[in-house]
Amino acid sequence: MTSDHLPQLTPEDDLFHGQPGDDLFVTETRWFGFAVPERRLAGVLYPVVRPNQSICSLGVHLWHIPMPPDLRDFELLGGFSHRCLDPLQTYEVSYDDGVELRLHLRYQGLHDPVGRGHGGPVSGFTQICRVTGTISLNGDDLRVDCHELRAGFWGSRSDFRFPPLLTEPEHRANYSDTYAASARSAFLIGTAGQEPTTTAHSGYLLRDGDLQPIVEGTRTVTRRSSQGVVEELEVDAVDAAGRTLHAVGTCVNHLFMQSTPSIGLWNNATRWTVDGERMWGQDQDVPGGRPARHPHPRPADSAPAPVGA
Repeated sequence: MTSDHLPQLTPEDDLFHGQPGDDLFVTETRWFGFAVPERRLAGVLYPVVRPNQSICSLGVHLWHIPMPPDLRDFELLGGFSHRCLDPLQTYEVSYDDGVELRLHLRYQGLHDPVGRGHGGPVSGFTQICRVTGTISLNGDDLRVDCHELRAGFWGSRSDFRFPPLLTEPEHRANYSDTYAASARSAFLIGTAGQEPTTTAHSGYLLRDGDLQPIVEGTRTVTRRSSQGVVEELEVDAVDAAGRTLHAVGTCVNHLFMQSTPSIGLWNNATRWTVDGERMWGQDQDVPGGRPARHPHPRPADSAPAPVGA
């Protein structure tokens, strides 16, 4: 059951969203996370399409490859392919670089995709999925069976300036998307503001098949490394049905990702304890106004530092 209070999508949202005009930064994205938690392995496939420039980039950092004609079924130079098997519910993605990495993954939604609009028209979605398939990495064959995120965005993303916090346009906010999932339950919370505690602007809680929007919540970073990378954090929230959430996360690995020239983020694979249940997920930390220090942490600098240091 999905709450009527959550923005809904239709099968047409698997297509381009047709934003005419001369804005060169109109952007569509698709996000496919995957993980092998017992190996502390996490990853993401991330096509970024710029329709008004007729170009596309892929999360393996092959820039300005030809734009796909259709976002439901397409292949990209570099070995990536995407298939929509059942609109809004079932998708397959594959990647083969011909040398070190080959994967084939199926995404089956645990719930209907949830639209995101931040107070305006829907301009994206998130969906927790069961992800199954295989990865071959440097000759090591791994089986994938996890719960991870499928997501997408459409709208303008300027290459020149990071978006400010809407309520405080003079400040560049820290943004984050934080989530965890198991076969029974999941949460996703989007927050923004000034650290160490940022405030929820969107999100939802799934328990026993009942999906409800988060109406209030916070994300608190309790520990960062000397490089400024999140190591420990907590999430507290309440949903529209009055259910509470308390989650404590420990980040087990980190990847700095420059998704567009103006947006860089830390993808932090995270082990969670959520109201007593062990889960897996990510904390996607977008350091708005402050530069991310040392995108490639050095062993000599690995000693943890207090938050705000």
